[in-house]
Amino acid sequence: MEVRIRPAEQTDLNEIDRVLRVAFGTFLGVRNPMEFLGDRDFARTRYHAAPDCVFASENDGRIIGSNFVTRVAYSDDGACHAEA
Repeated sequence: MEVRIRPAEQTDLNEIDRVLRVAFGTFLGVRNPMEFLGDRDFARTRYHAAPDCVFASENDGRIIGSNFVTRVAYSDDGACHAEA
């Protein structure tokens, strides 16, 4: 098993959305975990707001998680950096 963390790509968003809904919906006891967040498009809106601040976790090429950096500082060139 090899777990890798990498910058997310736009093509990852469907799977990131699915994993997020199943994980949190299951944790919170939603009867159908895919209904967690309703029609909100959490992954895509966060990705399009700051694509360089979204990361995907993979196990053998399958997305198993994601992270959205929310406390960021932007440099003059527009790059995001996590604040300490």
